[in-house]
Amino acid sequence: MRARRTSPLTARCFDAMTTDADQSLDDLRLRLAPFVADAAVFDGWSATAVRQAAEAAGIDPDVAAYAFKGGAMEMIAAWTAHVDRAMEQALSPADLGRLSIRERIRTLVQFRLDAIAGQQEALSRALAKKPGSSKLRASSKSCAASATRSYPTGCCRAPTASPSSRTS
Repeated sequence: MRARRTSPLTARCFDAMTTDADQSLDDLRLRLAPFVADAAVFDGWSATAVRQAAEAAGIDPDVAAYAFKGGAMEMIAAWTAHVDRAMEQALSPADLGRLSIRERIRTLVQFRLDAIAGQQEALSRALAKKPGSSKLRASSKSCAASATRSYPTGCCRAPTASPSSRTS
C-alpha cells in the first residue's frame, strides 16, 4: 500500500473532529473532505479515494460513500467548502479589514496555497474534472492564438491606455 501524506490542514481537522453520530451529511462531507483530497492525490476523485478517506477518518466506508454519492464534483465541492470554512475561521473580517487591498488579496491567496500544501495533484485532478474544462482550454488556446493577430470582440481585448498615460 502506498504511503499517504497528510496535509497540515487535514491534520488540524483530524485533531478537531467530533464523534457526534448525529452529524448531517453536509457536516460529514466537510469532515471527510480533506481526507478525500489527500486520497485523491493517488486515486483521483473516486470511490476508492472516499473509501481511503473513511478509513483514515474512522468513519464507516458505506456512510462515506453515501455522503459522496454525487461523485467527483460533490467531493471537490466539499473540499472547496472545507477550505473556505477553515479560511473563515482563521482570518477574521476585522483583521482583513485593517489590511490594504493588495495585502488582503495576498493573505487570502497565501492561505489557500498553504491549505492545499501536499495536495497539488488533487487540485490538478479537480481542475480536470471541472465541467466544460475542455471547452475552457480550447477557448483559451483560440484566444491566445488570436492575440497575436488582432483583438476580437470576444474574450481577448486590446489593452487600453489609461488617461494618465495618453499624450496629447
